[in-house]
Amino acid sequence: MKKDTVYLIGAGINKCIKGEEGISPPLSKSFFSTLFKKDKCAKEYYITKFSSVFFYIEKYWRLNPDSLSKTHFDIGECFALLQLQILEALDEKRYLDAYELIKINSLFKVMFIENLYPFQKFAKESSAMVSFGKSICENGESVITFNYDCNLENAIEYATGVSAQNSQCYGVYFDEVKMQEESNPINGKINNESLNDFEILKLHGSLNWVNYIELKDDKKINIDGSGKVILTNKCWWEDNEIYTYKGILDPLIIPPVLYKDYRQKLIHSIWKKAKDKLKNCKELVIIGYSFPITDFSIKKLLLESFQGRELEKLIWVNPNTTAIEDVKRILHYNKPIILCGCLEEFIK
Repeated sequence: MKKDTVYLIGAGINKCIKGEEGISPPLSKSFFSTLFKKDKCAKEYYITKFSSVFFYIEKYWRLNPDSLSKTHFDIGECFALLQLQILEALDEKRYLDAYELIKINSLFKVMFIENLYPFQKFAKESSAMVSFGKSICENGESVITFNYDCNLENAIEYATGVSAQNSQCYGVYFDEVKMQEESNPINGKINNESLNDFEILKLHGSLNWVNYIELKDDKKINIDGSGKVILTNKCWWEDNEIYTYKGILDPLIIPPVLYKDYRQKLIHSIWKKAKDKLKNCKELVIIGYSFPITDFSIKKLLLESFQGRELEKLIWVNPNTTAIEDVKRILHYNKPIILCGCLEEFIK
């Protein structure tokens, strides 16, 4: 067992996954340009279903869907503006305005996760991701990730037949679980109980987590993180209305904004557990994460976790090495770093 090893994972790990036409899961700045590379029918589907999101973007950025398909639009800016406008409306007790903005915000997140979801089936076609998932499961290791997707979970399930989508693996309690039966093409039916104590701690939420925001009669919305959290592997956004007269089904993901809100109770408990894992780890492997300026919270987490102690081994898996010196400073690490350009190289 290598339980003293912790993996810190960012979006770069998904470069080893290729979907239709060889496209990798989109990053925040390439989201729309990647989204609209699909056929004309798919483009029309997104424009129709998420019309309020496109209207909002055109209102403030003067970019229509055709313009978005040809430029790198930073969706983080859009989420940030929505966040600030929602908080302002709530402070000023403009609850109807807040409700409409929250609906747009939730719908935008649905569009984001709906686009990420199809890549899951391609995770099993990446030998590197499957090998990595198998190692995580068999060694009972811990993964701390900022990714919303379930690519790693699907790779684990494909390689081992062990479920990686339950409370035990995510290290948190869910108010409700709605899972449909799945089968593993190699080992038959997926075992819903994990064989080892591996954990996948998702600091920014997950596309299979849903937060139910209850809407009161006076349109006052409780957004303090006390809503019911549902774990599901279903495409719930296809079967249900995203918002009803009783409330909003809000994807439990933290968008790429500058000031991220980690007060939601489930997310808060995950960050606390991540700190405990880091405090006890001897080997840290950072894969596909480059410490963007918008994520100072992870620097805080590392500074507090390694206060008064030294890391034995640091492995950097990323062709981009610009953040290495900053990471060494944060970790007080003065030993040689093992460098790998990609996940395939690390696996070998």
